[in-house]
Amino acid sequence: MKEIEKAILNEIIFLRIQSLSDTQVKLILEQHILKGLINASRLSPNSNDV
Repeated sequence: MKEIEKAILNEIIFLRIQSLSDTQVKLILEQHILKGLINASRLSPNSNDV
């Protein structure tokens, strides 16, 4: 879990260095999280097939 936290903090720092607002940073992070959840759900077996 520590690696995920470090990656998120690094992403926040990177986005803030680009002079993005807090709201823009929040929206970008939410998009990354949603993409990750979608990808993870594609990798997991479909429980409806059982």
